This record gives sequence, C-alpha cells and structure tokens, in this order.
Amino acid sequence: MAGITDQEIDRNRCILMYDDETVADALAALRDAQGAEWWHLVVDAGGAYGAATYSSLSDQLKKEQAAFLSKSLGALVGGVLPKVETMGDQAASDPAAIKDKAASTASHVAVITASGEFRGILTAGATRSAGLFSSDLVGLAGQYAELPKKGLLGSKRRQAAIAKKSK
Repeated sequence: MAGITDQEIDRNRCILMYDDETVADALAALRDAQGAEWWHLVVDAGGAYGAATYSSLSDQLKKEQAAFLSKSLGALVGGVLPKVETMGDQAASDPAAIKDKAASTASHVAVITASGEFRGILTAGATRSAGLFSSDLVGLAGQYAELPKKGLLGSKRRQAAIAKKSK
C-alpha cells in the first residue's frame, strides 16, 4: 500500500487550532490564511479532534454574536464541531478506505497523522480548489467584535511551536 499522498491531504484545506483558543482566534486564523468558508476548522482537544467547515459556524455566530466569538474551541467539540472518529497514519493508510470510514461519521472527516504529528485531513465529501476565497463569515464576525491581530498565539500553540523548534 502506497499510503496517502501529500497532494491528497493538501486538497482538503484546513486550519488546526487548539481547544484553549477561541472562535475569534479561529476566524482570525482563517482571515490570516486568506482561507475560504469551505475550509475545515480542526480543533485538537488533547489528542481527540473536532472538525467542521468554517461555514458551519455561521448560524451559531448569528444567534450568539459576540458571546460566540469568545467561546473556547474546546467547548464546541462534540457540538458545533463534531468529534472526529476516524484517524489514519499517512504512510500506512489507504485513502479510499479512510474516506469510506469517515463518510459514516458525523464529521465526515478523517485526521491524518505522520509520525504521530497532525498532517491534515481527508474528507468524505468533495473538496474545492485552493484559490477560492470568501470573507463573509469573517466580515460577519467583525460586526460583533474585533478579531485578534495576526500572530497571537494560545498557550498550547506556543508549546507546540517550541516543541517543533527543538526537534
């Protein structure tokens, strides 16, 4: 088995966030990456993951407004962000089998790791091309509260960056 290629993973655009960061942080990360609402927000909740498209946050944002922006991403895992039930190793997994397995879950997402590190996702559904950009959700959030400036890091993100540098 050849495993999952980098190209297969890269087609499924996502942003990895941590459970101690907020919805506002996640939207700032989407803005900074010049991402689109079809991209997936993936939250690392201590080795367990939650994932959904950014567009799935829209209804909750409209309901709760500024209060939703200040919620921790960890509080959304299992609710707005369905738990990811399918995981696979990039080198040892068959992409078709992983996608089939993910299709029967609430998230429709499989987290892919390489040497135990988050590498990306595969989705059971279709993907979009990398060039499309939509800022409606980010603009909507800006009506309710100011989004964090570029470069702000939560404590888990800082720890991960330090660990990566020391390797």
